[in-house]
Amino acid sequence: MHSALVLTSLPVSRARLLQGAGALCGLPFACELYARAPPRWSSDELPKAFEAVTADVKELVVLLPGAGGPDANTRRIVAALGGRGVQVVEYDYRRFAGDTLRAPFNSQRVGETLGEELARVQSAGGLPRLEVLHLIGVSVGAFAADRCAGVYAARVPASGRART
Repeated sequence: MHSALVLTSLPVSRARLLQGAGALCGLPFACELYARAPPRWSSDELPKAFEAVTADVKELVVLLPGAGGPDANTRRIVAALGGRGVQVVEYDYRRFAGDTLRAPFNSQRVGETLGEELARVQSAGGLPRLEVLHLIGVSVGAFAADRCAGVYAARVPASGRART
């Protein structure tokens, strides 16, 4: 009770109050600018995801782990889905994810590059038998999976596109 009285009785100038409010409002804005800043890598540096996929694949799973990369959970998913005529690509892009603030935006950039790569491969006839495409994003990998699906759908005509 006494501390509240002391705090409210402190003389605070209007300028000081506005400075404090500005700092509080400016911090989220600065964090957002940092998070959305262009990455320090180019899309040309990303590993190619579909080079090892065989041309006769009918069902393809692209697994995009979180920013920490593959772990026991992703290994369990790969083991459960692999075989049975399904090819699984586990795409490890952790060195491109960045820190916690940048990972969602960098993951979207990775997904865009993957979508373009997949569309280019399929449009060039590289995956003529592909019927079903599964994109699985774990944690922040979901941002990459979502962007990959959107870019792929926009670049490949529906008649030539695998079911996603």
